[in-house]
Formats: sequence, C-alpha cells, structure tokens
Amino acid sequence: MPSAPILSLGCDLRRALMLGVMIAAVVQIFAPSHLVIGLGTGMLVGFLALSCKMFGIGTWVPVLLSLGAAVLAMVQHVPADVIWRGLDRMLFLAALIAMLATLRSAAALAPEVRLAGALVTNQPASRRYLSMTFGGHLFGVLVNFGGLALLLDIAKQSMDREGTTQLPAEVQEARLRRMTLAVIRGFSMIALWSPFGFATNAILLTLPGISYVEFGPIGFAMSFVLTAIGWAWDTYEGRRFRGRGLLTATPPPKSGLAVALLLGHVLALGAGVFVLHGMTSLSFQQGLIVIVPCYAVLWAGAAMRHDTRGVLGGIGKVAQTSCCGWRIWGQRSVSLPRPGFWPWCFWR
Repeated sequence: MPSAPILSLGCDLRRALMLGVMIAAVVQIFAPSHLVIGLGTGMLVGFLALSCKMFGIGTWVPVLLSLGAAVLAMVQHVPADVIWRGLDRMLFLAALIAMLATLRSAAALAPEVRLAGALVTNQPASRRYLSMTFGGHLFGVLVNFGGLALLLDIAKQSMDREGTTQLPAEVQEARLRRMTLAVIRGFSMIALWSPFGFATNAILLTLPGISYVEFGPIGFAMSFVLTAIGWAWDTYEGRRFRGRGLLTATPPPKSGLAVALLLGHVLALGAGVFVLHGMTSLSFQQGLIVIVPCYAVLWAGAAMRHDTRGVLGGIGKVAQTSCCGWRIWGQRSVSLPRPGFWPWCFWR
C-alpha cells in the first residue's frame, strides 16, 4: 500500500488539477480561446490519469467510448473546429460536475439538511413513500448524488433505533427496501427536469436548438405521474403489514422548518441563475456555473457562523472537498441489504 504522504500528494495534485479545470471553464465563458481549452483539457486528462486506480466498470465504459470516438474522429478527418467545440463542451461539463459538488460540501455542513432527512424518514407507512420520494427529489435537485447518499444513510440509521430493532426481521427488511426504492425513484426523476442536474445540462449542450422551457415543464409534470405509479405499487406491496399496530418514529423538532429552508435554497439558487441569465448575455449553463459556487460559499459560511472554525472554515471545507475528486458524501459509504444492482457512484 502507498504511504500516507504519497496518498496525500496524489490528492493534492488531483485537487489542483480539478481546480484548474474549473477556472479554465469560467475563463472560457468570458475570454474564450483555444489556449484555454487546451490547458483545461490537459488538466482534465491529468486528473483522470491520477484517478484511474479508483475507476470501476461504470467509469471505464464512458472513458473508453470517448477515446474510441476521438480516434474515429481523427481517422475520418473531422474538421478542427468541431473537435474544439467538443473539447469545450467536455471541459464545461467536467467543471459543472465539480461546481455542483460545492453544493454537496456546503450541505454537509448545514444542520437543516440532516433535520430535513430525519423528517422524511420518520413518517407513518401511509405517508412514508411519498415523503421519501419527495425527499429524494428535493435533495437530488439541491445536492445531486450527495443528497441521494445522505438520505440512504439516514434511512439505514433509522433502522437502528430501539423501536425499529424490536420489529420482526421480515418487517425490518421490507421497510428498508421500500424506503430505499422511494428515495432512488424520487432521485432518478430529477433527470426529467432539474435545471441543476447533469442530465438536463448535457441535453442543452448537445442539442443547441432546444431550450429548457421546451422540455423542463413536461418533465416536471411527468415526475408527478411516475410518483403516483410508484406510490400505488408501494401501497399494494405494504398491504400485508396493515393492521399489525407497528410503531412509527416521531420526527425531530424543527424538522419541518428544515424542509422549508431547503426549499428556500432551491428557489433562491434557481432564481439567481435565471436572473443572471435574463440580465446578461450568459447562457443558462454559464449562469449556473457562475452562481453555484458563489451560493455554496455563502451557504457554507452561514452554516459555520457559530462554529469554532468560523465562516472561513466553512469556505475552506467547500473548496477542499469539491476539488479533490467526485466523492459522494464525505468518507462514508452506504450499506444496504440485498441491493441487487447499485450504481458505482454510491461508493467511494
């Protein structure tokens, strides 16, 4: 195993390279040039090379497909301007993922995030599916994969409470399975409409002729249809546990206010992006990549204002964790029984 100093050096290099990618993407917005694209691409390739030992199958597939597409483009003599546009979009999307990670880092410092998570998990069986689906949706919109891992972690912790551990093993397994499915289904639906998600921005970048207004509202409406279908199926699955008088945990105090605060964060962040887009010549994606890290810094500073490390400690935490690779939620992994297939991104 490599020594601790070597591991620390590797993380520092990855952090520096990813920070360079983020800076290059922002510079490219205001002063576009092939030099900036070339430097940013080189730093991104270096970051991936240093991180390849952590790649799983789900990571190697798009990397190898991208390499194959690059070789095919060279063999077929694709025009240089097309190559440069492709590199520009690749750089932008990589920086966008890293920028969105700043929200995840800020959310890890905010107490309202875990309070809101505790509220959605501690609900009666009749409301638990809708609550956790909504929670997966809300957390996914705001903090992306970090919100998914957090809710799954909170759901697992809720199974360790005294009242829950006294339930029959069959009931415990069914409850955890139903909560897990509700969270994952809610999270997956953000791909239909969320303006902060990777899927939506990838569509807007790869299909320049389409605008968010043309598909966002439709996707948002479809998310309610899919939620209703999932709730009906969950209700059918839970029919065998009705009438047993199973105990239900009580949400912690002020958890309702925490959910309201998270909704406020989503609305404030969205309003900031749309206002910047409407008042300047920046596109929606460009406004997003500018607003998100600024909002994350303000959020982290507000969350740490009563901490001994102070506001600067929160800002430093955001900068450190967002540049050192795409971790999902701190150092923790999610452990669930009989998961079947879990995306590679649930793990470190």
